[in-house]
Amino acid sequence: AGDCTKGPPAFLLNLSGLTGGTAHTINAYSDSTCATQVAIAHFQTLPGPELAASNIKATTATLTLSDHSGDWWHQGTERGATQSTCTKATGAAVDITGLNAGKLYTWGAFSASTCAKDSLLDSVNFTTLSLTVSNIAATTATLTIANHSNAWYYKANAAPDNTCQGPVNAGTSTKDLTGLSAGTTYTYTAYSDSACTTANELATAAAFITHSSVSNLTAQLNAFAIGVNSSQDGATAFTTGASANGYTLRSVTIKVKLTSALSTDTFTAAVHEESGGNPATTPAHTLSGSTPTVAGDFTYTCSGGCALEAGTTYYVVLTGTSTRLVNWATTDSTNETTAPSGFGWSIADAAKFTSSGTWTATDDVGVFKVSATPDPILSSSILTGTGATLTIANHAGDWYYKATSGPHATCQGPVSGTSVTLSGLTTGTAYTYTAYSDSTCTTANELAAAAAFTPLAAPTGLSAARTYSANANSDSIALSWTAPASSTGRTGYEAECSTDSGASWSSCGGTIASTATTASITGLSKDNAYIVRLRATGSGLAASAWVQSSSFAALVAPGTPTGLSASNWTGSWNAPSNTGNGGGTVKYEVECKRGVFQFSTVGETTGTSMALGGNSTCRNWSNHGTFFKVRAWNVIWGSWSGWYRLQ
Repeated sequence: AGDCTKGPPAFLLNLSGLTGGTAHTINAYSDSTCATQVAIAHFQTLPGPELAASNIKATTATLTLSDHSGDWWHQGTERGATQSTCTKATGAAVDITGLNAGKLYTWGAFSASTCAKDSLLDSVNFTTLSLTVSNIAATTATLTIANHSNAWYYKANAAPDNTCQGPVNAGTSTKDLTGLSAGTTYTYTAYSDSACTTANELATAAAFITHSSVSNLTAQLNAFAIGVNSSQDGATAFTTGASANGYTLRSVTIKVKLTSALSTDTFTAAVHEESGGNPATTPAHTLSGSTPTVAGDFTYTCSGGCALEAGTTYYVVLTGTSTRLVNWATTDSTNETTAPSGFGWSIADAAKFTSSGTWTATDDVGVFKVSATPDPILSSSILTGTGATLTIANHAGDWYYKATSGPHATCQGPVSGTSVTLSGLTTGTAYTYTAYSDSTCTTANELAAAAAFTPLAAPTGLSAARTYSANANSDSIALSWTAPASSTGRTGYEAECSTDSGASWSSCGGTIASTATTASITGLSKDNAYIVRLRATGSGLAASAWVQSSSFAALVAPGTPTGLSASNWTGSWNAPSNTGNGGGTVKYEVECKRGVFQFSTVGETTGTSMALGGNSTCRNWSNHGTFFKVRAWNVIWGSWSGWYRLQ
């Protein structure tokens, strides 16, 4: 039943707002009360165009326009974002790509290429899926899918979920992840089926790094440990690792044993930097967490993360206001380092407690676990005189960057990988770049700053020559080049050598001064072929592009002389087809013997024959048989020929 509406003073009434493909009944009445019916009409509208969204994922969706026979166009808008381009559809269904995860979209179908309101056929609202990770700890995290009501599956890039997991039941949007490895980067993807194939991918979460941790929570509790009460605090030290930028503290889990239940008493934890072998007076970070009422493991967190310096000793300090003894644990372990390889943290094997306001050492050690993540590190390396590469470490997910000057003085990004190539820089100009976690590039979202660097021009005109040292175990290569016109920022040059056609490189040539235009690389093996490359270097990681030499072959010895013969005590031979690559004049050495003993060296010649008779050479030892042999030389000796009998 609709509203009672006055009709026009004519016989024609235009109706609007009807539902396509639906039966309708229209009644006519004699007055505005619509009480006395005077006429009735029944009709059914034809189906109208209807736009529907299906197969909705994080970045894609399918639009289908039904009950429409002509051409159509589509255009959509993300809530609060710019409208998409008006695009012609190629059929009844069209795939939309390039959407953003977890966003509300309004999409319309139009009968004209203007996508104007007066050509609107139908519209639809839909929200894309999103997959996020929260509650990240050392070995656990929570996976959440939004805007998806059916059962789903998931898979990660690394163990323990590197095979398809699930299903997570329909209507359940979260999944607690366990068994993760501390200090590891994970990327999780959700799927609609148990094969976890690309075709059925729903959404991918941003990569995340689990917290690294060092722990001795498994140590045994001691009932006669430090008491924490109104006049006594307890503290145990830990030392951070060597990550260049330091760490972000996430949580401290403490194991305590209470001798009596706590009621209104407070029990707090804080982290103090070491000062003079004791906890500093002022906490570096106050941890949040509830006061324990029974013995067990209690976690105290650093909301948003708290900064710790690298290679620094801190104390976890427990403070209580109870007048009752609150014991915390001792441990039999020594210098625990159960963190991932390279994390390098340790828990001290001694503790302290306050006695009359003074810290006193004790053999008791608090049993606790520290969870943290290494802070991001941003570094630069130069590709050319006008370009560079920025690389970020200890960071998972997209990031942005900005320079203090130059072509990137406004926020750039996002960068989805760990590095980005910069271009348009000015040779000889210093730049400082900073990485950020969001597109505002504000101080509050700063991740890390790279050391200032100066793009360097590369040397030119590199020439090289290999010198094969005669009868020595090693050779050398002489390099010469033309210095770049700009010397700004250049502190020297470095050379690298390769013996596998550039597949791998190692430093060679030592330190080369910034004013040099020549260098000698020594100690090279005669048995290896080499390629040499050279570049200019600056402060930090700054360096120019490499300039590469041609390949230098390994030293090849000459072959063995053939066709030995003799006539009238003159020995002859044929030169080997391979005369070696040392670059010298090929010569030959001849040696004689009488029978099986009495050897003598006749001498050397650059020809292919030599007179061998007489006492000064092979001598006439005809009664015992006289023999000669020959070998070739070109920087190094080749192999001897066989013996040939002169007579």
